[in-house]
Amino acid sequence: MVDRFLDLRDAEAKERERETAMNMNMQMVTALVNTIEAKDPYTNGHSNRVAMYAREIAVNAGKSEEYLQRLYYMSILHDIGKIGIPDRVLKKPGELNPEEMSIIQTHPVVGRFFRILRSCPALRSAPGVITRGMTEPAIRKALREIRFRRRLEL
Repeated sequence: MVDRFLDLRDAEAKERERETAMNMNMQMVTALVNTIEAKDPYTNGHSNRVAMYAREIAVNAGKSEEYLQRLYYMSILHDIGKIGIPDRVLKKPGELNPEEMSIIQTHPVVGRFFRILRSCPALRSAPGVITRGMTEPAIRKALREIRFRRRLEL
């Protein structure tokens, strides 16, 4: 009986540790997102919206909870490569010229493969959100299509 009580207590302690680690991870991710948005205030809230859209699509596709969690992290961090884009390009008012456009289009690769996320093994096997780069309108369109198909099935 005592052994069972001790096992239960150990399991509860491990669960608390896991929850603490998850909270710390989320706080670090939030800090990174805030860093991205401080550098590029034009996209304020964009990362959170993309993460919510991606999660909803994955839920509708029946993906596992583990997949949903990794997808959320990758989605919310999809613009992290903007940290490596020069301010003269990122904050330029008005339209970008072709050279500037090619520079800004490197941000997914900068985020995924250079310096920033390369050191996060848990995210390497995550869905390819960072390099695929669907726009918010494309994601909203996909959600509308999923909802429409679900209504047809009812």
